[in-house]
Amino acid sequence: MIAATLSVLAIGSVAVTSARPADAEERCVAPGKTYKPLPWAQMTLDPQRVWPFATGRGQTVAVVDTGIDGNQPQLSGRVLTGTNVGDGKSAGNKDCAGHGTQVAGVIAAKSSAGVGFRGIAPDARLLPVALTAANQVPDSNVDPKLLAKGITWAVGHGATIVTVPYATYTDDAGLKSAVAAAHRHGVLVVAATGDLGTEQNPVPYPAAYPGVLAVGTLAADGTVSENSGSGEFVGLVAPGASVVTTQAGSGMVLVDGSAFAAGFASAVAALAWSHKPDLSVDELVHRLEATAAPGGEAAPGRHYGWGIADPYQAVVGRTADGPGRALPSAPAKHIDKAAQMRAHAWATSTNLALIGTGSGIAAALLIIAAMVYLPRGRRRRWRAGRTAGPYDDPEADMPSVPVHLFKEPEADRS
Repeated sequence: MIAATLSVLAIGSVAVTSARPADAEERCVAPGKTYKPLPWAQMTLDPQRVWPFATGRGQTVAVVDTGIDGNQPQLSGRVLTGTNVGDGKSAGNKDCAGHGTQVAGVIAAKSSAGVGFRGIAPDARLLPVALTAANQVPDSNVDPKLLAKGITWAVGHGATIVTVPYATYTDDAGLKSAVAAAHRHGVLVVAATGDLGTEQNPVPYPAAYPGVLAVGTLAADGTVSENSGSGEFVGLVAPGASVVTTQAGSGMVLVDGSAFAAGFASAVAALAWSHKPDLSVDELVHRLEATAAPGGEAAPGRHYGWGIADPYQAVVGRTADGPGRALPSAPAKHIDKAAQMRAHAWATSTNLALIGTGSGIAAALLIIAAMVYLPRGRRRRWRAGRTAGPYDDPEADMPSVPVHLFKEPEADRS
């Protein structure tokens, strides 16, 4: 279904003004525009199929980014207060830069009259964790200490899923520890693979850490974007090129990057977890990867990971949730000594009975034979009896029939 949709969508394009990262001098990004058609990403993932079963209700998705505009019409009522770990004092539900609001839109934007766009998990709650001042966008290599601080705060304030749209290219012990702590607390961390795939493809963190679901960028034609980070750490891909989403203030905007792919994957995780809340983090990741639609390489691959995130299959698909378990050992056989002794005694008595019966029959046959042959022996005084003489054929001495009697007369030669 997903592959077929992608082949059709690759033909067309959308016409929405792209978002521009906010500079420090700008107060806020410009409002977005109205976009009525159904975006290619939503057509591809087709979340409408799964909404009768799951909408993300009960899940709290933290977005560690620039904050989330709680007054955006399609996000209002979904956004919690949150925090700003950059300044340590502001709330997170304001976003002049717009990036966090854009990521939040693909996760949980609600429906709007006359608009095709809607978030994948529209009933999930959004927990904003801002990294910088309200009008700033983090650079391409975020301070790992800020990311660690944001993840830790989100885990401690009720997040079930933490979305990390930005990557750092520094392997940091504190960030790795924050990710491990989230896993221990049963919180899933979903991270972007970064957008430097064509620039030496550095290893992105926290995406490359164990226990993190790393998500790369899928384009409308079903291929992975060239700049999407790649490596053995990639778990899934999701729409991230020319994606329609919410803009801070109002309206919609066209965006690109693995940050939005991570947002889509987080929404799919929210759907699956709201439907199967008893899954562990590892079981949830296994389900998301096992139900992914095939990508453009053998799975797992360095670019597509296990494939394209599939909301419907992630919720209703049949998988063997959890790691395989060894079959239980067969219980030790109980040996009943008394029963063994009874069986041995029975077998012995049976054998003796058979031997006795056989001996009795043999003795009876010997007695009968003696009764028959002893009188005969006495009459002949124990001499062997004579055999009958040779058979005397009376015709043997008679002359044979003359041969000439059977000859035909010779023909007259004269």
